[in-house]
Amino acid sequence: AKPYMPEGPMMFGALEAIAKAALQTYFWKAGDCVTGLEWKKWGEDLFMGKCLEKLGVQRRNDFKIYSDGVCTGVDCGDPDAAAFHPKKDVASWFGCLNQTKTPHARVTTQAPQWFKDYMSGYAR
Repeated sequence: AKPYMPEGPMMFGALEAIAKAALQTYFWKAGDCVTGLEWKKWGEDLFMGKCLEKLGVQRRNDFKIYSDGVCTGVDCGDPDAAAFHPKKDVASWFGCLNQTKTPHARVTTQAPQWFKDYMSGYAR
């Protein structure tokens, strides 16, 4: 997910974990999204995020499980990350895989205060 987007956290391609109950809601009511959202120019990640939001599915963000070169920089030694993006060629993919075998110690970080303040007013 992109944690610092102007519109708030959103799904972002490489990793989305969706609960079984959320998928059941989606399969039951996907037509509401197709007819009720201006989705035709969106990618699948934006569509799915906006659709689940429209259907009332509650979001839970966990930015620690994803190491992303677009938002925060790829850290293949991150012991908490389940996915690393982008790794588009064989050499960088295997290089990252090798780094995952010797992860560094966990580092506790907090989101910047401005982001916490911003998100406190972001109603879902």
